[in-house]
Amino acid sequence: MAEQKETRQHSFAFQGKFVITGILECVTGLRIGGTREGFEIGGIDNPVIKDPLTDLPYIPGSSLKGKLRHLLEWARDTKAVRVPHPKHKVYTACHCGACVSCRLFGVASDEPEIREKAGPTRLFVRDAFPTGYEEVLELVKKRAISSGEKREEPREGTTVRRWWEQLGEGISTELKSENFLNRLTAEANPRTMERVPAGSEFSVEFVMDVYDAQKDKELLEALAEAMKLLEYSALGSSGSRGYGRVQFKDLEVQWLPKEFFKTGQGSKKCSVGRVEALQQKVCELWKWVTADVGKEERESASMGDLPSPEK
Repeated sequence: MAEQKETRQHSFAFQGKFVITGILECVTGLRIGGTREGFEIGGIDNPVIKDPLTDLPYIPGSSLKGKLRHLLEWARDTKAVRVPHPKHKVYTACHCGACVSCRLFGVASDEPEIREKAGPTRLFVRDAFPTGYEEVLELVKKRAISSGEKREEPREGTTVRRWWEQLGEGISTELKSENFLNRLTAEANPRTMERVPAGSEFSVEFVMDVYDAQKDKELLEALAEAMKLLEYSALGSSGSRGYGRVQFKDLEVQWLPKEFFKTGQGSKKCSVGRVEALQQKVCELWKWVTADVGKEERESASMGDLPSPEK
């Protein structure tokens, strides 16, 4: 006898995932702060965050996701920028549970009713590592660097290869000297800022889950909008002083329906290049979702028309 399913008590049903991959290029020097492990005379005052295994700088997914959310919430005039959080009394991430920001990035609320309204967090942002990172990580795993054995260089054209050719092997950042001036005495107080050089490229990946074939389309539109906003803002610190201008390029979009995770079949992919093209293709990309959902509904209906097996 066919198994009877419980009645769904909410409107969310997993349909698949959009995976957006590409390159984030630093148009100007980028600085996302890390921590100093010790104090050194003449050392760097403000180091960038680095991967502990390879000592290469990277962009944490939390930094990228947080900046995208911040920009989108201002652009959409969400509750987050109009009233402070009711519990924390500060202007933090949106907590309404209904706007595109809450549904896409996750709702900043502990209230069960609000969290249920927003549903599952849709967007996952991976840590972004410099191109060529995989080769260096593999070398570290083989301990070729520390043992002094002959080894291959990172791929030609990768960011890590360019760093090592232009800055020196094992060097991946630049040091920028700045001064803070006393307004009365004009006395200079120097500081040294570490940052990733302009022209560096990082591999990015965004994964957006789809739970509603009708309503979640606006979330893909919102993600593309946030990416565009970032290109006209800055990532990391000191953006008002020229740091952190970035742009996305070589973007590819892949649709992975539920069937893909069962059988490995049904995925679709296309290259979009820049963010502007992604924005223009959202309607076309969403046809993949509606087609797969429609197919599943027809198959489910046809199964329902079959006679019940005899006992």
